[in-house]
Formats: sequence, C-alpha cells, structure tokens
Amino acid sequence: ATDGVQQSASVAMAADGGFVVVWQSEVPGRGDEIRARQFDACGVARGDELAVNALTAGHQNIPAVAVANDGRFVVVWQTIIANNLEVRARPFDAHGVPRGDEIAVNVMKRNSNGAPDVAMAKDGSFVVAWESAVRGSFEVRARRFDALGSGQGGEIAVNALTASSQRAPRVAIDAAGNFIVVWRSNVDGRFEVRARRFTAAGVARGDEIAATAVPAGDQLAPAVAMDAAGDFVLAWENAFDGRYEVRARRFSSRGV
Repeated sequence: ATDGVQQSASVAMAADGGFVVVWQSEVPGRGDEIRARQFDACGVARGDELAVNALTAGHQNIPAVAVANDGRFVVVWQTIIANNLEVRARPFDAHGVPRGDEIAVNVMKRNSNGAPDVAMAKDGSFVVAWESAVRGSFEVRARRFDALGSGQGGEIAVNALTASSQRAPRVAIDAAGNFIVVWRSNVDGRFEVRARRFTAAGVARGDEIAATAVPAGDQLAPAVAMDAAGDFVLAWENAFDGRYEVRARRFSSRGV
C-alpha cells in the first residue's frame, strides 16, 4: 500500500536468510496500523502485506519484530486502550499465519507502557522489553512468553537504579534463552547506556552493566546484539563537544 505514510520500520532475519519487515502504516479513515511482509533470502516477497494488529481502533505505533531460526516470528507494538498506552504482541508461524489473537504484554494497566522491543529464541519463545511510567518517571520492564504466546510469569523489573528515567530499551537473546536488556539511563543529570543480563527463567545475572568504563558526554540510542553463546555487543551514539559519534563495546557472556 502506498496511500498515507509508511514509517517506523523494523526487520529481523531467519537462519536461511529469509527476513520479515514490519512497519507502521497510515490507513485512510482508520489511523495507524501495523503491517508485516515476509521475504526470501534473495529479497523476493513471500506474499502480500500482513495485517498484524486485530484491534483497529485508535493508533498502533512503533513496531518491532523478532524471528526464530525456522521462520516463525513475533511482532510487538504500542497502542492506546481506554486512554492508556499499552504494549501488544502477536506471534505468527513461518507462513505468516497468526498463532492466535493479540497478546496483552504489560500486566500493569494504569501506567503508560510503550517503546517495546522483542527477541526470540530458537524454540520460538520470546522476551519483550518496554518502558513503563512508574512513580512519575520511567522504568524498564520485561516479560517472557512461550512459543504460543502464553506469559511465563509477570513483569520483570529490569533496572536496579530507580532514580530519574530509564528509557529506550532493546533486548537480545542467546541460544539457551538467556537474554540481555540495554537502555538509556539518566544518571546525575547525564544520560548513560546501561545493560543487565538475565537467565532464561528471568532471574537477574548480577547488577547493571555500564556500557563504558569512562563515561563522557551523553550516551543515547542504545542497541544490542547477542550470539548463540551469550557474548554480546553494545552500541550507542555519544555526544562529544556538540557533535555525535557512534561507539560500540564487546562483552563476554559473563558481562566482562
């Protein structure tokens, strides 16, 4: 569809090189909805656009997608329900067929919950991370789901530091289901990139990790990637003397 505005794209790739793109699509007369389209490893479309969200009232924004090795995928996004900003998810099989209806990700309904990200393990289970308005500020939350989209426990409080705002989370996962969440933290009036590792059961593996040992300038827009063994790379944009540079740092699976 080319009518309206298509924006906020996200992409994820399967083991065979096939990939899924999701985006926010302006549907005339209805508002913004979430669309997805599958492609093979050569970039040839596997069918037409897929309508991701089942609820079409209001606006559906800021999607993210994760893909399992066999092509199964899950899409997350934010939506407004009863005047509250909430996070939704929907899993699909490798053929793009929904595996059930939308899933309510956040348990707490009174807060503003948005800006989600998602990572999927090789068995199709997945982890969603998002920012949640708590006590007049923002904190980072996460929640685990099995391959069918059933919640595995409640929300996980990701950040240990609760002063000021914790925002813009990203999540990655290894072959065993262990995962890491990275976010932007406001520390003493300055932005730092922080990360925290968790087991496949959602138990924190130590305290927060600072992306850089010698923080200088504001660190913004964090990203993370993790390999099958749990080693990971953090990347971010760093403000230096009125300009921005891109920085990255590699870590072992032990967070070193």
